[in-house]
Amino acid sequence: MMAYNRRIRRGPGLANRVWQQRGALLTAALLGAAALLAASARFSASAAGGSAGGLPGPSALGQLRSLAPGQTAPPGVIAAALASDPLAPEPFVAAGNAAALRNPGGRQTRALYGEAVRRDPHELLPRLALLQSQVHAGRIGAAIGQLSVVWRIENGVAAEVLTRLGATTDSAPHADLALGALASHPELVASYLNGFSTVTHPQPLIMHVVNGVTPGALAIPDARNLVIALRVTARDYAGARALSRTGRASEGAVHSPDFADLAAPPPFGWQLATGEFGAAEASPQGGIDLAAYGRAPGVLLRQLVVLTPGPHRVTLRYEPQGGADGVLVARLVCADTGNALGKQGLRAGGEGLRVLNLEVTVPPAGAMAGACGGQYLDIASVVPGEMAAEQEVRAVRYGIDEGTRHERARNEGIGQ
Repeated sequence: MMAYNRRIRRGPGLANRVWQQRGALLTAALLGAAALLAASARFSASAAGGSAGGLPGPSALGQLRSLAPGQTAPPGVIAAALASDPLAPEPFVAAGNAAALRNPGGRQTRALYGEAVRRDPHELLPRLALLQSQVHAGRIGAAIGQLSVVWRIENGVAAEVLTRLGATTDSAPHADLALGALASHPELVASYLNGFSTVTHPQPLIMHVVNGVTPGALAIPDARNLVIALRVTARDYAGARALSRTGRASEGAVHSPDFADLAAPPPFGWQLATGEFGAAEASPQGGIDLAAYGRAPGVLLRQLVVLTPGPHRVTLRYEPQGGADGVLVARLVCADTGNALGKQGLRAGGEGLRVLNLEVTVPPAGAMAGACGGQYLDIASVVPGEMAAEQEVRAVRYGIDEGTRHERARNEGIGQ
C-alpha cells in the first residue's frame, strides 16, 4: 500500500512529463511535415544533379542531391561526395539522415545536420532537418530559433509550420509551451495566432493565449490585429478597443466619425462592404457613397464601438442622392446578440445635408436583454417590400454623443 501511495504522489509530475512529451512529439510531427514538404520542393529543384544525357550516371554528389527526403546513401558514396566537394552540405545531410534512423534527436544527428548548416547557412533543407532533430530532442527553444532563420530564408515554409502549430493548440499548457518558445521571436507570433484563430476555442483558452502574447509581438501590426480580433471573439471588447488605440491620441466613441481615416483596420475602424445587397466606397467629395439595391439585406458600413450602459445619441449627417425612403437604415446593434438597440431609415428626398438623430439605450450587464458589452454602429440595406427599391446617399459624418447640447438642439432643428 505504501508503494502504491508513493506512486500516487508522483502522479502529477508524471502527468506533466507525459504532457510535455506529447506536446514535443506533436510539434515534431508538424515541423517534420513542413520539413518534408520543403525538402520535396528542393528534391524537385535538385533533380538536375542527376545524370545528363550520354553520361554513365550521376557523380557521388549528384546521387546525394537526387535523394528523396529523409533518405540516406552508402557510406562510400557519402565519403566520395565529401572528397569531391568538402564544402557541400549534402554529405552531412545524408549522414544525418542515417543517424536519424537510429536516434532522430540524438547528439550525433544534430551535430551532422549542424555541420551541413555551417557549410551552407542559406540552404533551406539542412536547417529544416536540424530543426526537426532538435524538436525530437525536446529542444523546442532551439528549434524555434532555427524556424526564425527559416522565416528569413523562406517565410512561407515557416508560416505553414507555425499555422499548424497554432491550429493544434487545445489547452493552456500547450499554449504556454508554444508562446514561451516564441517569446524571443516576435516576428513568428502572427502566423501562430493565425492558425489558432482558424479553430473554435472556449473563451478562457482564447484569453489565456492573448494574455500570453509579449509586448514585442504586440508591437507588430499583424500580431496586434489578430490579438484584437481574438479578444473580440472572446467578447473582451474593452480590452480589444484599448489595444486598437495604443499609440493614438484620446478619441471619442467612434474612430474617425468624419471618415477621414479609412485605413484603420476593422473592427474598430470603418469596414466597407460590397455585394448583392449594395455597395459602399469612399466618395471623391469626402465621406462614404452608399448604394442599397433593395434586393437582399446586408451591412454596407460598420464599426465596433464600446459604449457604457445607459442612454446615448447616434448622429448621422448625410446627403440624399435619390431612390426610395428607408432602404438604407442606420442602426446600433448589440455585438453579442445581434439585436438592434435602435434603428431608423434614411430619407431619400430633399437637397443638402440631413441629420438623423437616434436615441438608444445600452442595457446594463446581466440585464434580461442579455449581455451587450460591444455594439456595431452600422448602415444596412434592407428589403423594404415585395418590390425591389434602391436608395443612394453620401454619408458625411457618423458618430455617437457628438457636440454640445446647443449643437444637438440645432441639429434637431434640421431634423429628418
